[in-house]
Amino acid sequence: MTANWKDILANNLARLRRENGFTQAELGEKLNYSDKSVSKWERGEGVPDLQVMIALSDLYGVSIDEMTGRKQTASTAPVRAKAADRTFLMIVTQSVIGLLSIVLFSAFLLFAKEMPKKWLVFIYALPVACLCTGVYFTAWKLYAWAYGAFSSVMWLSCVAAQLTLGAHLAPMIYILGAILQLISVIVIGILLMTRKKKREG
Repeated sequence: MTANWKDILANNLARLRRENGFTQAELGEKLNYSDKSVSKWERGEGVPDLQVMIALSDLYGVSIDEMTGRKQTASTAPVRAKAADRTFLMIVTQSVIGLLSIVLFSAFLLFAKEMPKKWLVFIYALPVACLCTGVYFTAWKLYAWAYGAFSSVMWLSCVAAQLTLGAHLAPMIYILGAILQLISVIVIGILLMTRKKKREG
């Protein structure tokens, strides 16, 4: 084993945790350790004991040799395959939404010629696309990305509402959006503080 195996282990532990969608606190809960311990392992300031290494090996589906750098290639293939599958799913979903928008727009052109602002179908497709993305991120436990996607849904919906209802309603629409954004931040903050207190308790 190379002299810097501790650094390799620290980097691999941080990478594997992120790739599997865990926060340090969530991983600590699974291992019955604090997030401070997890942080220390990932900074290379400490090394998990053998029991924890075995638990991490089972959790991530990689061997201890792979985590410590003695075997470097086997662990990357499943991770890359998972990332490729997720990327493919995202691309397919966005493509389907785009195709449906084109089909719907074409149908409006043919069968609803008097309908104004037919192009709005493409505007409304944007929050739908972000909503699907947020659902995927939530399923993959990438909660920070999911929050960003759902925030985009709200603001893009505000833009769509303004374009549909008229600019004279824009102040009301965006004030409502700001209030909802503030409420979501407060709720998430309360949830995070509650979880932190439970861990410390």
